[in-house]
Amino acid sequence: MASWIAVLGIVSTNASSAGSRSIFLGGGDAEQDVARSPIVTKSARRWLRRERRVTLRPGKTDPMKTRTRLVVTSILASALAASASPEPPLLRREFTRLLMGVRTRIVLFTATEAQAESAARATFDRIAALEDVMSDYRPDSEIARLSAHAGGEAVPISDDLARVLARALEVARASDGAFDPTIGPLVGAWREARRTGRLPEPRLLSEAKARVGWEGVVLDAKARTVRLARAGMRLDLGGIGKGFAASESVAALRKVGVTRCLVALAGDVAVGDSPPGESGWRVVVRTGIAGSNVGRWRDGDRGAPDDLFETYGSLLLANQSVSTSGDAEQAIEIGGARYSHLVDPRSGVGITRRIAACVVANDGALADALSTALGVLGPAEAAAIVGKFGGVGALVEERVGDRVDRYRNDEFSSALEHAAR
Repeated sequence: MASWIAVLGIVSTNASSAGSRSIFLGGGDAEQDVARSPIVTKSARRWLRRERRVTLRPGKTDPMKTRTRLVVTSILASALAASASPEPPLLRREFTRLLMGVRTRIVLFTATEAQAESAARATFDRIAALEDVMSDYRPDSEIARLSAHAGGEAVPISDDLARVLARALEVARASDGAFDPTIGPLVGAWREARRTGRLPEPRLLSEAKARVGWEGVVLDAKARTVRLARAGMRLDLGGIGKGFAASESVAALRKVGVTRCLVALAGDVAVGDSPPGESGWRVVVRTGIAGSNVGRWRDGDRGAPDDLFETYGSLLLANQSVSTSGDAEQAIEIGGARYSHLVDPRSGVGITRRIAACVVANDGALADALSTALGVLGPAEAAAIVGKFGGVGALVEERVGDRVDRYRNDEFSSALEHAAR
């Protein structure tokens, strides 16, 4: 009996793990136990009634014994398989909306259309709520209200703002201010330059720069309060907010049971579990040095045509975030010089070097902030900054004349599915 019970036990265990009823064959007449099982078909019961009953005696071998055992095993396995409810195929759904000033895209794999629509609505609502917290365009956003108290007492803040500010200050410290969440006054001056086509006056830049400095942000994470030490300071989370929102969106989707997902806010992408049948989400990296550094995602064969721009490679990602930074889509030319939308907080001037950065991390806010800092620093200083954060992959390219200087660490190389060599 030992080997027979072992065989049936394996069938029962597998069926149980699939959500089916487990059947245990105890002492006594095993054929009667199976015949009485509610999942055995009528035809199987008729077969059992026709068969000769076998009395199992120690030391005796009956020629019918092996046949009966094999057929009973087959009946039980077939019945268990028939009773199992196979998982419905997951269907791909895609949703798009304009949020945080960019095209926001959500890709989901769900069992039903209704589940996908409900999850997408909840995710868009989450992003909209974060925009209310982090937008520097809206006068009633949380950071706008906080900036209005600059130079005054500490102000209570939301959990979302506390978390994103904590990460922002961490990257500001690690980059020696190449990333700075208080860059608002300088960003305002350069936005006006893009609108008018004229460089900011040196006096205005000097005054704006005097109001910038991450060291003036006093965050009490435990009490959840912030004080901006100098009057006129203004927060700008444009270099970290979209990555934070992408990661938060994936977390929100997990809470409603959708784990196979992708959320993209322009060049900031966060992904959950892999698409069905895939080992990861494919994110195509296109370097800004050749034309566009915006990461394009692909699942399966979907995605932007490969011949649009030079393709550096495809990242294969699961439960990670990737962020890109560069001047491919936002730059102005004034007086024969090209100025990036990225402003160096230390000098107060828009970046004139041609730099593109791509960062892979487990946290979208970290990926976004680091790619912003590396877009200011360039490849020569990348290793020193990236090395302060474990598990981060980075690619930084800079065009200098006819050559391209490049930094790429091992973590980024290991995430590449197909890399240009």
